[in-house]
Amino acid sequence: MLHLMRNFRFVTKNNSSKVCAVSLRFTSDVNKGIGNDQQNTKDEIKISGLAKALGKFHEIEKSEGKIESSPREEKSFLHLLRHSEFVQLGNPQGKIVVGKIFQVVNTDLYVDFGGKFQMVCRKPKRNSQLYVRNAEVKVRLDELELCARFLGATEDLTLLEASGTLVELVSTPVSSDSASKINEVK
Repeated sequence: MLHLMRNFRFVTKNNSSKVCAVSLRFTSDVNKGIGNDQQNTKDEIKISGLAKALGKFHEIEKSEGKIESSPREEKSFLHLLRHSEFVQLGNPQGKIVVGKIFQVVNTDLYVDFGGKFQMVCRKPKRNSQLYVRNAEVKVRLDELELCARFLGATEDLTLLEASGTLVELVSTPVSSDSASKINEVK
């Protein structure tokens, strides 16, 4: 049978008592004949098979040099924010950025430029076959978020889109030979 004994040490000061330390001692009726050394080894926590395997794996990685023993320099959130491209952009209205077309719907191009929302801009009529998914384009930012207050509303309503104008095509996955073939078919 396992017994738990607690020893409390009280410190009294100005008639108020506070508990400063609590020590625990386990005793057992079964282990009365066994020495203290053997009892201490039984009380230790045994490591399971998974913990042993992970420990061996960690030792192997250390010996191969995959794990760096010296800690990396952690950068604060403030440092990361100050040096982010978004903050370095400054006032975004009128700035030219490079984005990637991720969807084409009729004459609209949806461009991911790294902002909060994707940008919607018109597809040009000239060389429109080159503006396909994964093409990189330069766009001029007009507004980062399209929102307006409608008549009778108390809050602004957002369209979850940014607006901008297309400046030029940077690169396209469509080769010039296949683009000329598309023009011939039309």
